[in-house]
Amino acid sequence: MPDSQQNEITSELIITKILLEGSLPALSCGGSRNAGEPYWTFLQRRVDPPIIETRYILRSFRGEGEGERGEKVPVPPEVATMVNEFLSLADQISQHLRPQITEPSAAHWGDPVEKYREHTQQVHISELDLLSDVIECAYTVQEPRPFTYRVHSSVKDFLDDGGTLLGPHDRPMDQMEYEDKLERAIASAEGVDGLCAELPGTIKLAFTTDVGQPTRLERSAAFPGDGQDGEAMGWKVLDPEISVSCRVMDDCPEWVHKNKAAQVSYSRSFFKALYNAVSTDVTIELGPRTSAEDFMVDTKCYEQGMFNQAAYQTAREVSSLQEDGVEREDGHSVKAAWVDDPMFRVLSGRPTRDRRYHSQRLLTYQNSIEEGLETMRRELECDGARGTAHLEKSTWGTWDS
Repeated sequence: MPDSQQNEITSELIITKILLEGSLPALSCGGSRNAGEPYWTFLQRRVDPPIIETRYILRSFRGEGEGERGEKVPVPPEVATMVNEFLSLADQISQHLRPQITEPSAAHWGDPVEKYREHTQQVHISELDLLSDVIECAYTVQEPRPFTYRVHSSVKDFLDDGGTLLGPHDRPMDQMEYEDKLERAIASAEGVDGLCAELPGTIKLAFTTDVGQPTRLERSAAFPGDGQDGEAMGWKVLDPEISVSCRVMDDCPEWVHKNKAAQVSYSRSFFKALYNAVSTDVTIELGPRTSAEDFMVDTKCYEQGMFNQAAYQTAREVSSLQEDGVEREDGHSVKAAWVDDPMFRVLSGRPTRDRRYHSQRLLTYQNSIEEGLETMRRELECDGARGTAHLEKSTWGTWDS
């Protein structure tokens, strides 16, 4: 190979669109209201569009041969500058072309799961098509350019081609997680509508459930031979813990707001009904091949099972609406509805948590479990020679908040 080719630097831009979050029904509160005004007139029902962002990487090689890349080298500053200008031009072209594109049929509040799923897929495909057209258009505006480009239609292809994301928390939407989250959000929207439609004088209760603590790993003070199901020589899995929050809606009879004992009683009813019904059976067998993913899956299954029980069975159990004109013995009609955490926070006048909060909490949880499992493996390999450290009781995977 001639020296000129060996010293030649070639650069390439690889780019894609990452789907971070799918379309979901959401709630917000607009303006302020005076005492006695119905709260539902200030609730703004909306549908949040999918969150789709661009990810790219620029890299350079020296002495690239036919069919092979040469040595990876720092990107020349002048190339980096030209790529930034190129991406800026691409963004301008995108803004110009976007109004000309036929928007996918939007999802609306009250639509079924299938509509949200379809809308998310169509928007993602549309964004990928637009990206390909825009990059090609921008690239041909000025030729030759000191770099080549490739547009990938999936994050997997992007990563396989050497692309990188912004960090461990930056990951594409998991389809199964989205399906579960979407199911909960739609049930929550129905719960909000049910509360708003209920007749005056009814005691309206909005309640939400959460995983107070996830499935955790504990090193106990037990000694070898003391293990039970799912345990391994002093190590065991701690069941997830339930968390329930309840709120009496503002337009309920005034006596309910003043009667703290009644509010506590309702909260206990929700907790008792869920605590007795939701299964916390250990599904993880500890051993050398146990992974943090096992703990994460177990926690997610518990969360979804808790939702299924709360939104349908528990809400019916606590509700005591009039039937055929006959009231309950206590004389009060009660409407209970499960809502998800974001909507419950809006109803409670509290700020919602963004996607990054949940991503970071999940990442911290995963890292903690991995640390605990690695500690467990080292101790199991020692086969009883753990010393006094084994007497210390430690827990991994606890959520701080």
